[in-house]
Amino acid sequence: MDNFDLRKYLAEGSLLKEDIKDKAISVLNNYEGEVEGVEGYIKYLMNTSDDISSSIQAIADDLDRDKPSSDSLRRDLEKLSLAEGSLLKEDGLSKLLLKVLKAYQPEVEQQLGTKLANWKLDDMDDASATDVDELTGFSFKIASEFDDRFKGGGFGDDDTDPEIIDLANKKIAVIKYNL
Repeated sequence: MDNFDLRKYLAEGSLLKEDIKDKAISVLNNYEGEVEGVEGYIKYLMNTSDDISSSIQAIADDLDRDKPSSDSLRRDLEKLSLAEGSLLKEDGLSKLLLKVLKAYQPEVEQQLGTKLANWKLDDMDDASATDVDELTGFSFKIASEFDDRFKGGGFGDDDTDPEIIDLANKKIAVIKYNL
């Protein structure tokens, strides 16, 4: 699956076509007064001739991860960048991630060193799977959605840090747990 295009897959899925620039500006406006520099980011988006998804990602990369409001804005913008020109409609980000993980199953299995089965959304709304022997469970999140305050605590109650795998140039956080 070397030629699989995650952005194209997400754009062709059950996504609502909208102007991503307008949506990004709307998201930025929601953080005005909370995050320093929002006005400059809005001006940049309004005047850029660069690829809009790349411009949104550049803003997200520039935001301070140590400030909760900036980090929240960064995650909101990265969701837009991930969808590239499309917004999620009926499927949430976890459902889309689950579809992508299934499409990339051989690569995921190779990176994790195991065969996977039982793909679903778990109780925490994470994409999840088990190994074929049903001895180990795996929870998946887009790495930018993984909250650093859970380091050492997994997504839930586990005491392991996530492993990071790379699919279609996107970082995916994976927590392994015993069943």
